[in-house]
Amino acid sequence: MQIIVNQAKEGVICIYVGIGKETSAIKFVEDYLKAEGGFQNTVMIIAFAKDSPTLNYLAPFAGMTLAEFFRDKGKNVLIVFDDLTSHAKFYREISLLAKKLPGRSCYPGDIFHVQAALLERAGNIETRWGERAITALPVGETLENDLSGYIQTNFDGND
Repeated sequence: MQIIVNQAKEGVICIYVGIGKETSAIKFVEDYLKAEGGFQNTVMIIAFAKDSPTLNYLAPFAGMTLAEFFRDKGKNVLIVFDDLTSHAKFYREISLLAKKLPGRSCYPGDIFHVQAALLERAGNIETRWGERAITALPVGETLENDLSGYIQTNFDGND
């Protein structure tokens, strides 16, 4: 959140995408940004835990589309996805309802492609105002700070 505050104070448009969050967690983020003076250049796109899996799945794509809009208007943008682990869980739920066969660790085989395609939309691009950037900061949940558990397809237990 401190990165958002610092960038917002520099005039960068900041987008916070909350995926599957509780109301109290979002209220904390909002209060912190207001108290630190970073709320004036920040847009919050929130899909609450109680919302449908589809809304939670689509929230990061809506956030990135908004980031591209601001970039195309000549602004530099910071977008924070909080968190892509929850996004993967909601995508898994939708995929199971659609009878898509799960892969390793019960996630659909294309989840990493879906998230990579989302993050690849960030970066620098030449606009009529010069070079503008979307900087994406994905947040991922880990269990006991074990990063290898987040990327299940890269570890099969025999390494």
